[in-house]
Amino acid sequence: MIITTINEVNSSIFEKLIPEGLFSMLPMSGYFALGAIYEEEGEKYAAGTLVFEVTEGFNGEENFIGAVLHWVYVAEQFRQKGIGDALVKEVLRVLESSGIELLRCDLPMGEEYNFLCFYLEQWGFQFRLMENYECDVTLEELKQNPFFKQINKNKVEPLSEFNENTVIQGIQQFQDTPYIPLDLEEALDLCDRDVSCAIWEEGSIKGLLMMQKKGKEKLELLFARSLNGKPEHMIDLFLFAAQQLQKKYTAETKIHIKCYTESSAKLIAHFIPQAQPFLVRRGVLAVFDEEA
Repeated sequence: MIITTINEVNSSIFEKLIPEGLFSMLPMSGYFALGAIYEEEGEKYAAGTLVFEVTEGFNGEENFIGAVLHWVYVAEQFRQKGIGDALVKEVLRVLESSGIELLRCDLPMGEEYNFLCFYLEQWGFQFRLMENYECDVTLEELKQNPFFKQINKNKVEPLSEFNENTVIQGIQQFQDTPYIPLDLEEALDLCDRDVSCAIWEEGSIKGLLMMQKKGKEKLELLFARSLNGKPEHMIDLFLFAAQQLQKKYTAETKIHIKCYTESSAKLIAHFIPQAQPFLVRRGVLAVFDEEA
């Protein structure tokens, strides 16, 4: 068995073993994937995958760098052959050698995830229940929401109308603010620039919303913020993006909304009542013991 890094050269071999939306994220900074190749009777097969993200966090006292386990999967015909163990062992080796202390994952409450929860506990993950803020909403649901029938008060323009340097300079302003989970400049390459939008004031971008494509029938709200903390900026960004979405996509298209902080979740819940908290099992693993 071979454990290899999934990259541009070999990604097509493992594509069917990773969800479409997650697979589209792999070129982005901070995302990494491992693949397992199993050899049997002289033939080699793509047998398993593991995807993780290195990200910054805040523990209430200081910023730290950790990792998030997004996906671990072994093809059914290759299970019970130690492939899952090999993938987890390799990611822990990579994280430890990089000095990354914590690995976490969020598992839904459904019974189909019970075995994975039990499996990860054997590796030392400690799980607890917590509220998460995440939902999928269709464009048809947005259209029926009275909030999205309001009229913009500020002038909002799609990012496709700005020149590249202006967009990059605007993004860099937001990259230095707290709770930014991604490299926004790299994320821009996967965004729909007709839907992603900005507010221009006093010679620079003051409000920014980025919407990322995740397959043919799904987009994700990646980022939305006002540099000045103005609620009216947020309202107008959401209104404009919703209008652009309805012009360009079908009513069945889904928008994935995920909040990284409780305050942003409350803001989203105000705009979209469907984005209510739900219980997940959050697992945390200390990759290595500093005192050891």
